[in-house]
Amino acid sequence: MGLHIFDLLIALLTAFVAIYGMGSAARQHTKVDEVLTLIECGYGSFNNRLKRASIHEGLKSLKKVYGWATVIVVVAFFILGRSVEANKALGSVLSVAFVATFLGWFSIQWSTEHKKELAKSAPLVLAALGPLVIGAIDFVSGTSWINTSAEPFYTLMAGIGLNVPHVNNPAVLGGIISAIFAVSFAIFYLLTWLIVAPIAFASVALIALPIWFAKVVDLIAPKKAFPGFIMIVTVALALWEWASHL
Repeated sequence: MGLHIFDLLIALLTAFVAIYGMGSAARQHTKVDEVLTLIECGYGSFNNRLKRASIHEGLKSLKKVYGWATVIVVVAFFILGRSVEANKALGSVLSVAFVATFLGWFSIQWSTEHKKELAKSAPLVLAALGPLVIGAIDFVSGTSWINTSAEPFYTLMAGIGLNVPHVNNPAVLGGIISAIFAVSFAIFYLLTWLIVAPIAFASVALIALPIWFAKVVDLIAPKKAFPGFIMIVTVALALWEWASHL
């Protein structure tokens, strides 16, 4: 069904390109000429704005779209609560939509506002250094705060059959715990980039490709954009027809 609709769209697009290519012969009727003129002017104005757009501004707009889409999906979950429970397909669609839109928003936020996002993580860095500071204080003052706080960990390890040797030096123990926190933070940071980078790249492509296309159209037809668009579409349709017979 989907392929038939796609083939129909290709056929209609081919027909439109052919009619437009007839020039004045296709514009004999006043209404047809008005519609084609409206399309030409509308696309020309759109192409002029698009070719001047920046990727950064486009990403900011796309982030807003992702954000609002996420909010709409969350609201839909609450409004369609019982329907979502009864209809697993609907629940799956909304879940995928939420994950996709939220990751889209977060990927742009993380990539374009990276310094701000790292600044938000400052409390985690201080928390990671906390055990080292407490261990150093215990070592100087002779207290055992860090050793006492580590006892549940030793008990847990013993419960699952792991014999973890006790570290009596509080400064060393604090350093080990801080190192574990630091490594965990580094792994989380790298995993975040691994998840975010492909999505952010896709968002950049989603913005950059139309801008690039608008610039190509302007390069081909600087005076009147729509004929340039038709030229590119004509070549694309010819290549599609050639490829479909391979």
